[in-house]
Amino acid sequence: MPATVIDALVVTLGLDKSKFEQGEREANKGIKKTKESALKAGKDMEAAGKQAAVFFSKLRNEAIMFVGALAGAAGIKSFTTNMVGAARGVGFTSQALDVGIRRLQAWQTAARMVGASASDMNAQLTESQNAVAMMRRGLLAPGVQEFFARGGQGNVQTMTAEQYLQARISVLQQIRARDGSVSDQRLAAQQMGLSDSLFNLFRKGNTAIGQMLVQAGKVDRFTKE
Repeated sequence: MPATVIDALVVTLGLDKSKFEQGEREANKGIKKTKESALKAGKDMEAAGKQAAVFFSKLRNEAIMFVGALAGAAGIKSFTTNMVGAARGVGFTSQALDVGIRRLQAWQTAARMVGASASDMNAQLTESQNAVAMMRRGLLAPGVQEFFARGGQGNVQTMTAEQYLQARISVLQQIRARDGSVSDQRLAAQQMGLSDSLFNLFRKGNTAIGQMLVQAGKVDRFTKE
């Protein structure tokens, strides 16, 4: 309370001024202690908040590392499972087509190089195998007549699936050598039973494809032949 107000009350009411001053001092002390306590409590809370932030930050980082470890382990397991499955798949297909594993992988890789897929190549070799099997039974397989009509050579009955495929690729080379257009080669390929998705591979010719197979065999293998 301001001193002028206290003095006025003392004069008016005849009060003891010293008691007012003592009360004021005690009140100021109380306010000071309260302020100090509040400041201390605020500092304690701030320190506790910082400790909590550090704790939760560490907890979050450890959780992220733990989840990452789990994901990594799952990824490795998935990768291994996929690799084993792929190797088995190539092995089974190789046996069914009577083509060596590394040779089949090389054909599949060559197909991927021109934007096709391993499945496309598997289907093409299966088509070749079926055509040869039909010819051995005295049946005219689709595309065989066109193969001979366009200058194809060889006894299809004695060929393997891969050899019959390469014989048809040779026909495409002959058409190209006669200044045949890409559209002529493509039409011939379709009529002989060659996949349109693999046309960009077949039109390269057996020499270029052979080089691709050699290169692919060096870098794309699951197991020994």
